[in-house]
Amino acid sequence: MSSAIILAAGSSERMGRPKALIEWRGETFLARIARVLREGGVTSIAVVVGGAHRPEVEAAARALDPSVTILENHAPEEGPVESVRIGLASFPDAPFLLCQPVDIPGIEADDVAAILEAEAEADLVVPSVEFRRGHPLRIGTRARSLLLGDPARYPTVRRLFGEPSLRLLHVERTNRGLLRDFDTPEDLDQLA
Repeated sequence: MSSAIILAAGSSERMGRPKALIEWRGETFLARIARVLREGGVTSIAVVVGGAHRPEVEAAARALDPSVTILENHAPEEGPVESVRIGLASFPDAPFLLCQPVDIPGIEADDVAAILEAEAEADLVVPSVEFRRGHPLRIGTRARSLLLGDPARYPTVRRLFGEPSLRLLHVERTNRGLLRDFDTPEDLDQLA
């Protein structure tokens, strides 16, 4: 069994509207990411919602599939790490958790499968495109313990990458969509 969270609790201030609900190729970012995660082998999906756009994003998440879990981030101003912590705490028995931001819609099913199939012993698994880290990030149990156990020491997920006690595995990919997030209306011009 494999689990994933879609991080959709951001305020989307620079975009001016909820990024989760932006349409691309006939589906929203949220719907596309959920579909691709399932096609790649994820069996359990949760969407983390919060902030000003919570009602709209939550309604869209509920409409995706009745099996999708909704998690609420009551402190989205703390940044994505808070949503990741909520997700990790909600899947305590999962051997690892995939974390996918809703504003990086260019993932493909084979990318997801490659991350899921990476070595089980790795504490962190990240796709690497031309030596740049992308998404989804796979967080294992030892990394989960650090992130949940010492928030002051790990104020961001990125801080885990420098932790010498963790084994970080890069999975080489060629899909540049794993790197591309969309934060502003100008960014959307590149979707075409």
